[in-house]
Amino acid sequence: MTRISFAMMEPHSPLLRYRREIRPFVPFVIPIVKTVESWYNTNVRTFRSRPCTRRNHFWDMCEMTAKQKQLGAFYTPEAMADFLVGWAVRRSDDIVLDPGCGEGVFLLTAYHRLCQLGASAAQTTAQIYGVELEQRACERARDALQRTSGLGAYDLICEDFFQVFPDLLGPPLVDVVLGNPPYIRYHHFTGDTRRRALKAAERAGVRLTRLTSAWAPYLVHAVSFLKPGGRLAMVVPAELLQVDYARPVRRFLLDHFANVTVVAFEERVFPGALEDTVLLLAESDGQTRGLRVVRLQNLEGLADLAKELDRLPLRCECIGEDKWTRFLLADESIDLYESLVERADVRPLDELAAVDIGVVTGNNDYFLLTETAARWWEIEPRFLRPAAPKARLMPGAVFTAEEWATLRDTGARSFLLDCREEPRQAKQHRVWRYITDGVARGVHKGYKCRTRSPWYGVPGVRVPPAFLTYMAHEIPRLIANHAGAVNHNLIHGVYFEDDQPEAVALRVASFYNTLTMLSAELVGRSYGGGVLKLETKESERTQLIEPADETTRQHLLTALDQIDAHLRRRAFDKALAIGDAILLQGQLALDEDALRQLRLTYHSLRGRRMSRAHSNT
Repeated sequence: MTRISFAMMEPHSPLLRYRREIRPFVPFVIPIVKTVESWYNTNVRTFRSRPCTRRNHFWDMCEMTAKQKQLGAFYTPEAMADFLVGWAVRRSDDIVLDPGCGEGVFLLTAYHRLCQLGASAAQTTAQIYGVELEQRACERARDALQRTSGLGAYDLICEDFFQVFPDLLGPPLVDVVLGNPPYIRYHHFTGDTRRRALKAAERAGVRLTRLTSAWAPYLVHAVSFLKPGGRLAMVVPAELLQVDYARPVRRFLLDHFANVTVVAFEERVFPGALEDTVLLLAESDGQTRGLRVVRLQNLEGLADLAKELDRLPLRCECIGEDKWTRFLLADESIDLYESLVERADVRPLDELAAVDIGVVTGNNDYFLLTETAARWWEIEPRFLRPAAPKARLMPGAVFTAEEWATLRDTGARSFLLDCREEPRQAKQHRVWRYITDGVARGVHKGYKCRTRSPWYGVPGVRVPPAFLTYMAHEIPRLIANHAGAVNHNLIHGVYFEDDQPEAVALRVASFYNTLTMLSAELVGRSYGGGVLKLETKESERTQLIEPADETTRQHLLTALDQIDAHLRRRAFDKALAIGDAILLQGQLALDEDALRQLRLTYHSLRGRRMSRAHSNT
């Protein structure tokens, strides 16, 4: 192949012009674009979700800063605050604490509720307490209470809640703790704040991992302010129901309170946030112990729920600290599902395979190359590995070498740079030009790159027999890897104990049935945009049906082409119907009524997740 130099190019060559005139400015333009995007997400999108009780005008919006996003502040709709306060505040002498009061939505609602129950304005000054880290928000909350009551003696503390303890408040303990904890993901929840938070939770007997988001220790610490018999009413992420790091929190709630209620919504109730949200109600003096999970379409259902909540049954057995997602289902659906997964021929994926993340390059834009780029840099073929594309570009149950070649020819990033030779050896090859260019572009300074040696040596490169989608919109998919491609960190690799092609094809075909799809919905995490996220350990708990005899195996192998074709046409129900006929009806002997119930259960849970993709944003 003839090497092309800049001197050989036409003076007005687009590539030459890019290299000389445009590329030097790229490092300066990207931060500007990111800053504008951050300003929009922080100021405009979040502004839409602010309640009508606040001063929603232009100057108020302009005063909002990126600090709001850092603090995890998403302000609570008035209907939600009314419901939570109405349930939790029951007597005129109740003492109320909002440990993250923001601009006072919950405190103002509590003030009106206490007055409605017979408290005087003067009495409420000794009954309403708040904590808020952000000085301006704290001042606004105090001003709002003073304007509403005509009094100026409300005790609001401007401090990090994890540095506040009951003895700092007027009363040592309170009757009601309510509010909307900050939602800060673990990768932003760092430093001294995280250390204080985890220590506060540990003092309450709850040990949380470093992957914990801020709301979890916040919730545990808040409970320590309650009197015996007190009540908790909080807005929390739906992660409470479904993530592993919240397991100790679920156990803590069941141990500490007599009964716990979770209210989930079919529609998104915080348009500015992608995270799904639930309401948590917990009380210590209930006559019956247990858990109830209530599903509502939207906030409009809260008024009717307030009237009938106490009459709804509690589930008292088989709760535990495992994921509570299954309690979104009707009791008879839970019983049917559990009876099926207890069968000997229904096994979790981790008994058949290991699921691992793909290679973590540290900079996919650099390490994943198009064929044109690989040729331009004249990189030796032995330093290039076929790379799997994004999951959406692998629409079927099988990813073939022909599909990979088509993607390569159409300009997809289809090669992974895989050079682990030491610099002294690498300099002997043409790939060194590309490595040198990476240094010039600052790729070697990225966190993953600078913490490995050599910086360009991507670790853990291997070819999995199958892929499993990490993020799924319609359905999760197990995909046979007939292309021999390596996977990046946006799609999992699945390594079966028996990795022979026929055995892998059998596992892939058996993945597509309603029971397995329902189990994936239950073990995965649902996010506000309708995405089902399956971490590696979660995906290993997905239930697969082990073919019981040779006839079933042959039927599945024969059906794989049909399943693959239906998936490519996005006819997901038809693909699952094939697996249902072979495995659920043929092997598990489900009758029509049981299969109908299982399908309704699956579509109900999947539909709830998917509805977030179409909710107002």
